[in-house]
This record gives sequence, C-alpha cells and structure tokens, in this order.
Amino acid sequence: MVSEVLWMIDNELDGRRFERLCIDLLYRNGYRDIVPVEPQDGGRDAEEFPRQGRDREGCAAFFQFSLEQNWKAKLSRDAQKLSNRRSEFSTLVFVTSRAARGIDIDSLKTKFREKYGWTLIVYSREWLRLQLEEGNADLAKKHLDVEVSSDSQPSGVFQFAESMDERLSSASAKMAAKAYDAAIVELKAFLANEPESDIAWQALAWSHYCLNHLDEALTHVNRALKLKDTPQSRSVRACILVEKGIEHKNRASVIEGLKLFEELLTSLRVHTWHIFYNLGNALAALGRHQEAIARYKQAIKLDSKKPETWKNLASSYHLIGDHKAEMECFEKALEVDPLKPEALVSKAISLMVDFGKPQEAVPLLEIALRAGSDLSIRWPHIWYWLGTACQRSESLKQGLTWVEDGLAHRPGDRALEKLKSEILADLVMQSSELVEEARRCWKAELTEQPFNYEVRSRLIRLEVKLKNDSAGWELLDECFRLVEVSPVTSLGVSKFEILKCNRALRFLPQYAAYRASYPISDYWNSNDPLYDLPFAPPIPCLSQEALTTFLAVPFGLGLHHFEEHRERNSKKDVTLLFDTLREGIEDAVSEAGRTFAVLVPPIDHGSDAIAAKLTDLIMFLGLLSLREFGRQRGWIAAQFRMSPAAMESAMNSYNESQIEKNVMGKALTKLNENCFRSRS
Repeated sequence: MVSEVLWMIDNELDGRRFERLCIDLLYRNGYRDIVPVEPQDGGRDAEEFPRQGRDREGCAAFFQFSLEQNWKAKLSRDAQKLSNRRSEFSTLVFVTSRAARGIDIDSLKTKFREKYGWTLIVYSREWLRLQLEEGNADLAKKHLDVEVSSDSQPSGVFQFAESMDERLSSASAKMAAKAYDAAIVELKAFLANEPESDIAWQALAWSHYCLNHLDEALTHVNRALKLKDTPQSRSVRACILVEKGIEHKNRASVIEGLKLFEELLTSLRVHTWHIFYNLGNALAALGRHQEAIARYKQAIKLDSKKPETWKNLASSYHLIGDHKAEMECFEKALEVDPLKPEALVSKAISLMVDFGKPQEAVPLLEIALRAGSDLSIRWPHIWYWLGTACQRSESLKQGLTWVEDGLAHRPGDRALEKLKSEILADLVMQSSELVEEARRCWKAELTEQPFNYEVRSRLIRLEVKLKNDSAGWELLDECFRLVEVSPVTSLGVSKFEILKCNRALRFLPQYAAYRASYPISDYWNSNDPLYDLPFAPPIPCLSQEALTTFLAVPFGLGLHHFEEHRERNSKKDVTLLFDTLREGIEDAVSEAGRTFAVLVPPIDHGSDAIAAKLTDLIMFLGLLSLREFGRQRGWIAAQFRMSPAAMESAMNSYNESQIEKNVMGKALTKLNENCFRSRS
C-alpha cells in the first residue's frame, strides 16, 4: 500500500510548502533558528536559497530542501554555491523527498568533509515518512491535510498505568521527555510520603536504568517486586540484569536476565517488540548470535521503526562475519534515525576495520559525536576511533585535533596518548611545524614510562633528523642505566650508526639477562681461561666498560633479525643471523680494543716490545670475539627455540673462525691509529 503521506509530498507539495514542512520537522528534532540567508523576492523558488540556523549542538549550520529526482546533483550544486559564498558554518543539513542509498550518503559525507570541511547530514524519504506517520501526525495534518493514526507498540519496557496517582503525572511527563534526573527528584519526593507505591519504585528504577545507574536501578526494582510482583517489574529487572552483566562482564547476571525474559515470553499473551529485542541483547551478550538474530527479526516484525533493533541486528551479523547484511541493517537504522549515535559509530568502525574505508568512517564518527551530546561520556572511545580513522585516511592534523579534544575530556588516557604519539611521529617526518610539540609530548611520556621503547625511539629519530646527535646518544645511554647494565661507556664513541643502535637497544632487557649469565669480566677470569692463551690477559683499562656497551648492539641486531625471520627459521635464515652477529661483534670488539692503546709501550722501548704487545692484544681480542660469537649465538638459539636441524646445518657450513681473523686485522688498525694519535 502506497503511503498517503509520501503520495502527498510527491504530488501535492511545491518547493515552498515542502520547505515549511521540513523546517517544522527539523525544529522538533532539535534544530533552531532556521532563517533564509537573504530576502526572497521576484517570485523565485524558496529552495534556491539555503537557510542558515543552528544544529543540535548550537553550532552554525546551513539547511537545504529538495523535491528534485536527482537529489545528489542538487546537493552538489548547493554545496558549490555555499562554498563560493565563503559562508562560515560546520554542518550542512539536506532534506530530500527521494530515496537515498546509504552508500551514496556515505560517499557524499566523505567528499564534503574532504572538499569543504563540512559535516553533511542527509534526511531522506524514509525519515520523512516515519516523522509524519509515527511521531508528528499533527504536522501531517497541518501541511498535507492527512489524518494519521498510529498503531505502533510502546517504545520501551516501562509505562505508567492510566489510573496512576495524579501526583505522579509530572514525573511521568519528565520521563516521557527523557528528563530522567528531574524525574528522579520528583519520584523520591513522592516516595518519601508514599513508600508503598510499587509503580513509583518501578519508575525510579527505570529512570536510573536509563541513566546507566545500574546498582541504584536494581535496588529500586527489587523494592518494587517485594511490594508487588508484576510483569512490568520483572521486565525492568531483566533489562537491568542484562545491561549490568554486559557492563561488568558478569555472565551469571546476563543468564538470569535472559531467564526472566523467557519466562515473560511464555506467560504473556501479548508480546511487544521490546521482549524480543531484549532477548536478542541477552543472547548476543552470551555469544549466541544466530539465536540473537532470530529474536531481533521477531522484534522487527512487531515494530520495524526502532533504530536500536536494526543497529543491534547489524552488530550480530558483524560478529558472525556477514558484513553485507550488517551494512544493510545499519542503513535501515540510519533511515529511521540518521543521527542515531550507536548506529553511526558501529557502521563507521565496521567500514574502517572490515572494509578498509577509514575515509568514509570519519564523517560518520564526527556526526555521531556532534549529534549525541553525551556520547563522549557514555562511550569515550569515540575520540580514539575518530583519531584512528583520520590517521588511517592520512588526515593527520585533523586526527591530532580530535585526539587532543579527547585528552582534554580524558586526561591521561593511555590509548589516546599512544595514538597522539603515533600521529606526531608521522607529522614531524613531513614538516618541522610540530617539532617542539612532539618533543614535549615524548619527553613527558618518557618521564612517566622510561621503558617505553617506541617513544624513546621516536624521540631519538627526531633528534637525529634535527642533527642533534648528542641528544640522541644521551637517550640511548640512559637505557643502560634503566636495565642496570654496568659498567658502561657512551655508545657515542662506538662508531656504530645511531639509528642502528636505536634498533638494537629495543632488546636491551634481554641483553641484560644475557650479560648477567656471561659477564665481560669472565674473559679475564683465570679460572675460565680464554681458550689457551699463552700469556696473561691484558690489564682491563676501560675495555670492560666499552665491551659491555658495544656488544649490546650486535646482540640487539641479532634479535631484531630473528624476530623478522622467526617464522621461516631455515638454514639460510640462521646463516643470516650468524652474519648479523659476526659483523656487529667484529665492529664492537675492534672499537673497544682502542682502549688497549695505553698498554702499548712507547717507541723508546723498541719495535720488538711494541710488536709483542700488539700481538698479545690482537690475539686476546680475536679469541674474545670468537667466544662472544658462540655465546650470543647459543643464547639466542636456546631462548627462542631455533630449529636444531637448521642450526646444525648452518654451523657445518659456516666458517666461524673467520671472525677471529677479521677482528685481529681490524683491531690492529684501530690500535695503530690510537697509538699514532696519542703520540703525535
């Protein structure tokens, strides 16, 4: 049967009358002060002029209304007109009498946000029908001369009886207007004089439930049930138990609520939509999504105009992986209520996570946040998802703005702080505009979390980019103190690249555990001689500090390599690990060997004495490097369960003695350089 309301809109209204109808409907939906941009004259069609006013949050908005068949073209023309006028506003509200697909609306929301920086809200044909047939029958009569009778089911679990005490009428009106805080005040005043009124206790419980005061709600409904056991009281209690169980992850509470709803379903002769809706919620909370879907569909059969049912049905489809059905349900929910925050948010997250379309998620999340004034209180993760959607769609500055707004509401939120850090890391690599902001942010994070490697690494990379290498080395050296590895010297004199050290020191806690088992001092221990040295080990000087510090780099680079290749774990990958360790150990030991230069005799002791000492020193360093290579290789293999077959195969074909020869050659060069430099 064709809707009489829609037939009248299509056939009887001109643009001017349609505009007046839309303004009345929008006013009742929270939009205010809608007036023409400029005086209309000469008989020109009213819809040629957009109207300005305020959105639900009181921010500047523009409004346009259209009966045109090609509503998308009309909207695009209007948008360009407004852009050319350089009008200052944040929201464009467009009402069309035509059917509009969700996919088209989402695409335009993204386009308008990116091109103009506006939030676009589209109200389409189904919204008009629902507004006039269900909620505003008087406006259907006023503008269309259509009499509308509503046979819809009640919109919630709780209803006052027609014969209620007249003193409760004010509280009833406040509850109907969703002014639950004010209703609670009046109900408490009433109960102070009439403590035996079960209906008042029910109303008090329901008001607290609607404000998510679940403990108070449960206390009050239990009081109502003691006074009089009614289906409505049990239904209210079931709602509270399910919601409380979901919020506190208390499965027993959800099961108890589910049993109450099932009993009501059996005992009641007339079933309203909310029984099936709440059964679906309870089943979904228990992970029984196929059963939940069936119950939500039963609720929709009784009343298809409840956006919350469509939204929760979409969520259940999401959880069984039917994303096509999920999107269809979200579109149904948003046809009924284009500003339903829960539907907007859930659809946005699904678009981002399941469809890889963060650019389409951003405008939906922005609309949800702006349309639902208390959404950020009820669901504070909105800030995180908005920032993430902007980050993934490469709108980094906008993402940073949303994250900072979130932190203003939730100071210290770890997820938001982490996201801010990530966004700043991307931004400072693009330009120097936010360098100081990034530095302050990361230093503050390190003060709170000195072991946060990712933040430390970002700060080091920033300092290197700004050519402040000394600050970068200080940040790296601090890591050794944090994990209590000592004695150490500064990595800055190691000749390793600073960014290579930055990668390696992520694994410094593991190196500290390794070094505790194999301290550098063991190489000077007479009870554990370094192979078969034919001479006493040289005096340590500063060599132990340098070796302890520098050898952390090949160890960390080896673990970094292992993490990248741990899934394959083949002979080739093990050999690459050996090469990574060998190259790093050669550089670390030969650089640390410079400290032995003070042990080389002066020239007046003769060339033979100098040659003998140099030979002893480079032989010691060569053997030390060979032993260190074996120990690091063995520790990594044991800790991370590397394939014994791959290890054995790689070792059989690997010439590990080459490390000794290479270190001896490199160390001799370094010692000669230091000796020449100190005596010149």
